[in-house]
Amino acid sequence: MSYQPPTTSGTPDVPPTPDAREAGIPVPTAPQPVAGTLPAPVGQPYAATFPATASGTASGPGAGVHVRPWRSSNDVIAIIAQVLLGLTALVNLAVAFTDVRLAGLVRERDFDRVVELATSAESTYRLAMLLAVPTVIVFVVWVHRLWTSDRSAHAVYTRSTRLAVGGWFIPVANLLLGGRALRDLWHGTAAARAGVDQGPGVRSTPRLLLGWWVAWCVMFVTTLASRGSQAGVDRATSLTELVSALESAINAEVAACTISAVAAVLLALVIRRITGFTRR
Repeated sequence: MSYQPPTTSGTPDVPPTPDAREAGIPVPTAPQPVAGTLPAPVGQPYAATFPATASGTASGPGAGVHVRPWRSSNDVIAIIAQVLLGLTALVNLAVAFTDVRLAGLVRERDFDRVVELATSAESTYRLAMLLAVPTVIVFVVWVHRLWTSDRSAHAVYTRSTRLAVGGWFIPVANLLLGGRALRDLWHGTAAARAGVDQGPGVRSTPRLLLGWWVAWCVMFVTTLASRGSQAGVDRATSLTELVSALESAINAEVAACTISAVAAVLLALVIRRITGFTRR
């Protein structure tokens, strides 16, 4: 009776004995995993290079990101966010222009026209405040969608999804957390598009993103200055003090509205650039 070699199906990977080697008996070996790549997700022309588990959750510093398949509505949300930011910039510039006119009337001591112009421009002021709510909501939804999408290298992230989204609502701290979240998102989407993922680390801030970051911080400072100047109007005890306080408050508001418009435009450009990394 001749010897029949064992089949490889269902056979554990065990080290061969010396007798088996000498007899030339084929010994099954388990296939070795190929490191460095994962199968490309459906709809993507590249192989995923970031570590992930079978449940769809990224590992590494970006652990906790529940990866979701790309949806075409993400592009729609990006467009809506850019439109709202553009409208915000226009309205803020309109408010700044009105304030410049008010400052001239205050210097001329024409208080009747000051009251008339301020009353007629009240709807513009309200529109500026009303636009802030949907703009913030749509923007944060866009950040969350791209942050958890399968078109971003999540191992690049240096923070969790909760901090990347919730950090925008932490007063003062959002000046730092928001910018860092966008920087992670920028590098994550760019790495996924290039198919290169070197993991987290010290990464440079792109000039466009840095420009928005600076404008946003300046906007915060000028807004606080504007509110402080308005408080000085209430404390004025004479006409001279009132005129001086009004001029200071109006000039501060002009600066705040102007830099807010600049920050809105730059943020719209950042969204456009990051969205471009997700094009397939």
